[in-house]
Amino acid sequence: MQPKKNNAIKQIKRLETESIETIESDGEDLKHLKMSLLEFISKSYATPNGLLQVEPRLRQLLLPKGSDYMAITPLPCGSLSKEINRRTQAHNELAKDRNQKFIDTGILGIGGSKPQNVSLYAKDLSSPLYFATPAENRVIRAAWAIHHQGIAIRLPYRAMLAWKTWREQVAAQHGGQIPTDMRHRDRERQLVLDVAQGVLMQGRKALRLLEKQRDLLGEHFLSDELTDTVIRGLIDPSQRDKAWPRTFAERIATAIGRYKTGDDLFLPLDGGSLQRIARWLEEAVR
Repeated sequence: MQPKKNNAIKQIKRLETESIETIESDGEDLKHLKMSLLEFISKSYATPNGLLQVEPRLRQLLLPKGSDYMAITPLPCGSLSKEINRRTQAHNELAKDRNQKFIDTGILGIGGSKPQNVSLYAKDLSSPLYFATPAENRVIRAAWAIHHQGIAIRLPYRAMLAWKTWREQVAAQHGGQIPTDMRHRDRERQLVLDVAQGVLMQGRKALRLLEKQRDLLGEHFLSDELTDTVIRGLIDPSQRDKAWPRTFAERIATAIGRYKTGDDLFLPLDGGSLQRIARWLEEAVR
């Protein structure tokens, strides 16, 4: 049986053969439509094989046949569809008397006005099963995300704000400078450690979440794909090696130095101040 050429392709090819003079003689609406189609054709049919893309909503595939194209429609297995529908109908009949759950089916139009031309099983092909998607479990999703990607270090805003407020108040009382005596140094050290405690708390929360999903994750809470040793140690203290306190302290000190609100740095700290902060942090977590 010789396959019929898609009518839309016939119309497009006919339009391609029209001359600009012929189009100019049409009415404004028809002229605009034809010119738009020609522009689309020039962009979408410009590749060597004649097709750049196929409209995703179409149920047809255009396959090359000589110098032309043949339109086909992929179909599922008709005999299998017939057997699935038979069993589905039998189940639903019994479900009426047994108060069981029905199997939902949908409707998929096949074959246009003459579905029998498509297949002997056109009716069965047009009755697909319908399944609702499972509801998302956000806790499990979060656990898998931590397992594979770890967590992003976020400096606690309240602790950062308390530190900034203290520095501004002290600087206002001492001519714009922060005194370096022991009393002021100890107070600032404590404010820095409050920031670090907020970061460490993020790791503890992540570990508790992973522990609750032990049945899903198995013995290894963190995937081998997660190679950031600072994040691995932050989440799981058992993975902290001897170098972890220093690398963690340097990571947090760098984050503090880059912390911004809008375009402005939150705390104006020089290199020496950041090195001192890193030493405090390393001592606290070692």
